[in-house]
Amino acid sequence: MSSDAHLRRDHATPTETSPYIDWGPDLPSHYEGGRARLLVANPTTLYLSWESDLEAPERWRVETHMEGQQVKGADLPPGASDLWIKVPASSRGEVHLLREDATLAILGFRTPPDRPSPLTDERWGRLDDSGHVKEDVLPVIGRPLSSLEEADLAIAQAKGSLSPTSGEFTSRMPTSR
Repeated sequence: MSSDAHLRRDHATPTETSPYIDWGPDLPSHYEGGRARLLVANPTTLYLSWESDLEAPERWRVETHMEGQQVKGADLPPGASDLWIKVPASSRGEVHLLREDATLAILGFRTPPDRPSPLTDERWGRLDDSGHVKEDVLPVIGRPLSSLEEADLAIAQAKGSLSPTSGEFTSRMPTSR
């Protein structure tokens, strides 16, 4: 049975007044040859799932490697097909799936930090025509600016090239690099 068969079964044959739903072809119940997938579920948890067309082994083994060293290992029964793995936040490494000590898959991972960034300032910058940040322009911190002229004025004030009382530029910044 395909993974969406229950949806198809729960809906009666369409009528002239019912909306048309194109269900497409049946989804495969499994993938030929097998497949292993690793999902970073959150900063400290990985989810490994696999399927195999090979004969059921005596045991599966899953090993977690970080910085070239095995840090965890788990032996699983023959019918196992998934596993939740705990890892440190902001880590990277590999998960090895073994079938009776023969490596079937090596899947890399990188987990995100477990806290928000300490940087909270808004940063506004100017881009050149190719989309790169202009190096000769300091980011304007604070609110969004309504025009390029206002941005030029704020940047000039930040660089000290505009007298706060006179309102006139003493030197013009280069417009491109």
